[in-house]
Amino acid sequence: MRYFGSRQNNAWQNNRLTLKQAYWSGIGAGYSRQGLVSAGFIVLLALFFWPAAVARPSYRLQAINQFNLVADSGGVRVVTCQYCHLSPNGGAFWNAFGDRVRSSFKGSIGEALYQALVAMEDSDGDGYADVLEVFAGTLPGDARSKPLVRAQFLWQALEKAGGVDIYKPR
Repeated sequence: MRYFGSRQNNAWQNNRLTLKQAYWSGIGAGYSRQGLVSAGFIVLLALFFWPAAVARPSYRLQAINQFNLVADSGGVRVVTCQYCHLSPNGGAFWNAFGDRVRSSFKGSIGEALYQALVAMEDSDGDGYADVLEVFAGTLPGDARSKPLVRAQFLWQALEKAGGVDIYKPR
């Protein structure tokens, strides 16, 4: 057998040491015991905080179905977690509408979403009630996202469609 360059003939490359022996002898990627303990601690923290850092897909799907949201190909109405969260991917930080949903949460996300709309409040202070923003396809927790038509027109259109009850959980 021919070797080009330097031939490394240590036990690690010849697979004669177990992983434990390689760790304690310092062979491997140069990991120290303290470094591995720190990495393990970080993994445990990540697993512990994972539920708080990621929006629950079932909640997002409930909002999509209940609010009759459809993502279109032009990117105009993007269905993100920003109906309730500050980040498009969800996470621990909530916007004003999300705080309202959380305050009315009694076990069912569908009922909490509905109760937030029935309250007829304007969570983000942009002049449009949350139910009107959902009806118009804008974000009720973001003052920069608001309908392009007058509130009175939206109220009339919402009433013709069946009022806030069109958002009752199914």
